[in-house]
Amino acid sequence: MKSLHTEILEKFDHSDELLIVRESTKNYPWNKSNIYCADRDLNILWFAELPIENDNYPNEIIFNSRINKDSKN
Repeated sequence: MKSLHTEILEKFDHSDELLIVRESTKNYPWNKSNIYCADRDLNILWFAELPIENDNYPNEIIFNSRINKDSKN
C-alpha cells in the first residue's frame, strides 16, 4: 500500500475489507488527520477526527477492547 503523504507507520487489517492506517506526522499536511481507513482497493473511506484543530496523532493506535472488530464503520 502506498501512503497518501508521508510514510506508513502502522497498518492494521480491520476486517477482510478494511485497513486502518497511521502515517508519520513529519511533513504531513496541516489540518488533516494522519489516521484513516481504506478499502482493499485503497479508496479512502474516512479520516479519524482530529483531537483539536491543527493537531495530529503521533502515538501508536490503541484499539478499545469494546469496539466490534467486525464492524463496517
